[in-house]
This record gives sequence, C-alpha cells and structure tokens, in this order.
Amino acid sequence: MEARILNCYNAPMPKENAPLTMDQKMDLIVKHLERLDKRDRLRMIGGTIRSIIGLIPLLLLLGSAWYLYQHGDQFMKDLLKKSAKDAAGQNSLMQVYNEYMKKK
Repeated sequence: MEARILNCYNAPMPKENAPLTMDQKMDLIVKHLERLDKRDRLRMIGGTIRSIIGLIPLLLLLGSAWYLYQHGDQFMKDLLKKSAKDAAGQNSLMQVYNEYMKKK
C-alpha cells in the first residue's frame, strides 16, 4: 500500500545508493526555479487582470460624477420642468375629481 502511494508521484525517486553529483543537483535546482518562475509569471498576469477589473467600477463612478458635474444644470432644468408638469397635472386631476364629486 505504501509503495503504491509513493509511486503515484511523477518525480523519480533518487536511489540512496547513488548520490547525486553536484551538476545533477544544480540541474535539479534550475528545473525547480524555472517552474517557480513560470508560476510566478502567471500569478502576476492574473493579479494584473484582477486589478484592472477592480478599477472598472471606480472609473465608471468617476466618469459619471464628472459628467453630472458638467451637465448638472441641464438635469436640474429637466427635473424642474417634469415636476412642474406633474404638479399641474395633479391640480387638474383634483379639479376633475372635485367637479365629479359635486355632480353626485
């Protein structure tokens, strides 16, 4: 059971009888460092992409605030016009309602 668990790894197990030479050890270290370098490069790219995606809502907020600052007077004029029309419509509706109630 234990031998099967140890053999499931792809890395070859060094034999205890044959010690590694200095060149073999250096090659093994270089392979590990190359693998770590690839992993770190992918993590760096992923972090950059996540940061850019995280900045999109902030940029949208700043852009909309700037647009509102530039065109805020037009928005206020439109809002006041609509509220005046609504208020006038409510008064006329109240007048129609009062006239209807007087007829009854």
